[in-house]
Amino acid sequence: MSFSKAKIQRFNELTSEAPPPGSYDPKFESNGKGFAVEKSARFNDNRSIASSADCNSVSSKGVAPLVSPKFRTPQLLKKRIPRAVPSSCPKAKTKLVLNPKESKYDTRDELADLKVECANKDKTIRDHEKCIEDMKIEMKRLEKSLHEVEEKQKNVEEQHKQDLESMANLQQDVLNSQDEKYNAELIFVRTQLLEVLEAKPKEHAACKEAEKALKSQVTDLSMKFQALKTELNEEREKSKAFDELYQKFQRLERGIEAREREFIEQLNEIEINKEIIVAELTDTIMENEKKLIEAREEVKQMRMTTTGLTEDLRTAGRNNEFLQLECERLRGESELLTNIQTTLEETLEVRQQAILNLQSQMSSLQCEMDELKAENEKIISDSHQQISDLMSNHDTEITDLSSKFLCKKHRFEAEKEADMKKLHELERKNQELLIKNHALIDEISEVQRKYEDLKISFREIENELDNEREFSDILEGNHQEEMRKLKEQMESIVNSQQEEEKSKNNSRNSEEPSEEQLLQEKLREREDKIVSLTTALEDLKVATATQESFSQSLQEELDRAEGELANKKKELKNLKEQIREETAEMVTRRRRFDVVMAENQATVAALSQRLAESTDELERVQEQLKSSEELITEQRDLLNNMRNSSKSVNEQLLSLIEKVNIKRLDELEESNLLEIETLKNLFESKIEELKNVSQSELMILQDECKKKESKNAELRREIEKMMEKISSIQNSLLSLEEQNDAHCIEISELQLSKAKVEQQLQRQIKESQAVEFSLESQVEKYRDMVKAAEDRADELAQIVQVMKSNQTKYEGLQRTIEEQKLLLEEEIKMRTIAEEKSRELKDSCERLRKDYQEIVDKYTEVIGQSSHKQRMKQINHLKDRIGSLEKELEEKKNVVEQQGRTIDRLQADERRRTFTKGKENFGAISKSPFGTPVSSPLKPLTPLRERNE
Repeated sequence: MSFSKAKIQRFNELTSEAPPPGSYDPKFESNGKGFAVEKSARFNDNRSIASSADCNSVSSKGVAPLVSPKFRTPQLLKKRIPRAVPSSCPKAKTKLVLNPKESKYDTRDELADLKVECANKDKTIRDHEKCIEDMKIEMKRLEKSLHEVEEKQKNVEEQHKQDLESMANLQQDVLNSQDEKYNAELIFVRTQLLEVLEAKPKEHAACKEAEKALKSQVTDLSMKFQALKTELNEEREKSKAFDELYQKFQRLERGIEAREREFIEQLNEIEINKEIIVAELTDTIMENEKKLIEAREEVKQMRMTTTGLTEDLRTAGRNNEFLQLECERLRGESELLTNIQTTLEETLEVRQQAILNLQSQMSSLQCEMDELKAENEKIISDSHQQISDLMSNHDTEITDLSSKFLCKKHRFEAEKEADMKKLHELERKNQELLIKNHALIDEISEVQRKYEDLKISFREIENELDNEREFSDILEGNHQEEMRKLKEQMESIVNSQQEEEKSKNNSRNSEEPSEEQLLQEKLREREDKIVSLTTALEDLKVATATQESFSQSLQEELDRAEGELANKKKELKNLKEQIREETAEMVTRRRRFDVVMAENQATVAALSQRLAESTDELERVQEQLKSSEELITEQRDLLNNMRNSSKSVNEQLLSLIEKVNIKRLDELEESNLLEIETLKNLFESKIEELKNVSQSELMILQDECKKKESKNAELRREIEKMMEKISSIQNSLLSLEEQNDAHCIEISELQLSKAKVEQQLQRQIKESQAVEFSLESQVEKYRDMVKAAEDRADELAQIVQVMKSNQTKYEGLQRTIEEQKLLLEEEIKMRTIAEEKSRELKDSCERLRKDYQEIVDKYTEVIGQSSHKQRMKQINHLKDRIGSLEKELEEKKNVVEQQGRTIDRLQADERRRTFTKGKENFGAISKSPFGTPVSSPLKPLTPLRERNE
């Protein structure tokens, strides 16, 4: 049976399931952009059409043995062909050539098939064009990234070179500065040593001149001694009564000669030694001076001719003191030399420490350079590894990326939850801080209320004090006016009495003195009352002055409290602003973090879609990647060469710097060691010589001192005997002279008193005659005045009682003031509690900062994995932030220190007030009774101070 009339289902009738033919190599249109692949003339023949028709033809019954050719996918080329992309059509030339005779299709069917194939191939052409355009875009993007990488590498290399140059310049500057310092110090030390060496011969010359002067003085003394001896011989011939005294004088002369010999020996020893212990010399000289003074007194009493000797001995003592001063000066110079030696040793130690510090800095800088190089190499190697991994294991990377994305997603979600928890904790802490702030504000309001109450009470006290001052001033004025009136009345009474007494007769002289005495007694009683009242007024004045001083001190305390409250308000405001700013920053950063997370999620989703779609495109991109790999390998070679060259240059620079440093240090150390060793040897030799000389001199001086002590003891005994006799004679003479003087004074006083008594008697007789006539008429007036004075005294007594009642009021006010002091102490305690709370707030703020820094570090780790420049920016930002935080900490520390100082000042003022309670500010009382006390100009301006001023 034949199925020739059966319906043939062709491939053309399929809708869109036919795959694109791979053997068709079309000619591209002119619409393509950039790089276009043109078909050469050798491909413009009918074989391609036949092959395409044969490829898509369907077998029938008549054409049973012919098998339709299968569709073959194009394979990738192993090598790059620069000119044209080869097609798979030539392969179809040999295999799939069909004779038109064998095909039983009609030409119309074949045309339809060909049209369908052409449409399909047009679609493939469009797809290829789109792929080519995408490839061109990716090539441009890769070229831009390569340019950016090259620019970054150039910038890094330039920065590296600049850092190396700056390091070398810094090292050279440091070395130059150190060399200059060392040279300056050496020059200074040399100048000091030269000055010391130049000063020594001058000092030797001065010592020699002093010695010559002493010798000349000794010769003068010897000449004076000889003259005295001649005078003594002449006096011996004149009088034989003074033989015993002369013998004693000879003994004294012998002692003086022995002492002079000892002084001469001491001077000779000072010429050789020049360093004798000052204490022993001073003791011996003082003893000798005392003995000489005693001998001098004896010689003065015996003979007046020995004054010259005493003056000469005094000059010798002064010369000895001058020598002692020179010895002390020489010792000071030796101590200066030892101090210079110690300073030189200390400078050497400081220089060695500076060298070690520089070496440590060099090593740390080298480590940092190595770390930076390693980081750069790691970044480059990571980039190359990423490219190679993309080329080799793309499928595995997709799975890894998906798994990593899921892990990161979970991790970010966990971090987000942790951040949310931290934010909740921060909000809770902020609420706690707000509660604490409200509590502090309430406390401050209470303090202000108490302060206002204190102000009101102080104003009342001031008003009362002003009233009392006015009252006391009125009393004083009335008292002064009354005293003035009384004085005027008394003067008028006395004048009238004198006039009346003159008119009276001498017969009533016996009766009137009794009445005068009674009146005088009454006047004395009234004067006593007036004095008592004046003392009471003065006591009240003192009490008012003390109260004024106390009120002034309270005003000062209130001013200080106001200043402290203002400072604390400012601090609370600053803390609130800081907390608000930090919360706002946290909220903004949280929002940014959420936005970044959303963007990352979107980018990851887009990347996953892109990776899913780019499986076919990667096969086409591999050739371009190979070309880019070749370029990258070339750039790697260039980078490696640059790195090797930079490393070699760095090593050469470091080696040269180390050599130069070592040479300079060796030279300096050698020069310093030589100078120090020479100085040490000189000083040690001088010190040993001085020690030996001082020991020998000490031994000699000890022996001489023992001899002198024995001689001095004998002389003291003799002098004491003579002094006892002389003192007894002097006492007897003085007693006689005193008795004579007393008698003369008594006689003169008696004569004067006699003359005065006679004059007074004459005056009294005359006055009694004048007063007798005026007494009788004025006695009655005087009695009336006495009654008025008594009435006034009663009034003053009532005033005193009123003042006593006021004093009780003042005592009540003092009690209230003491209660207010207790309240102030409680406020101080509350302030200390508030300061502790503020410290706790600071601690919590520091914790918040630490948490914030941890969050920032995590954020930087998430973001800063892209490039080295971003890391450097982040590091600089963190450094700036750390500096700002350190400044804030320093400011807060200063505030805390100021608060501690104010607290210490308050405590010291309280102690001083308790110590000087009841007697402070006597000198600072204002003279005007109606003026308020002026505050000091050093205090800050406060409302009270402005009101008072």
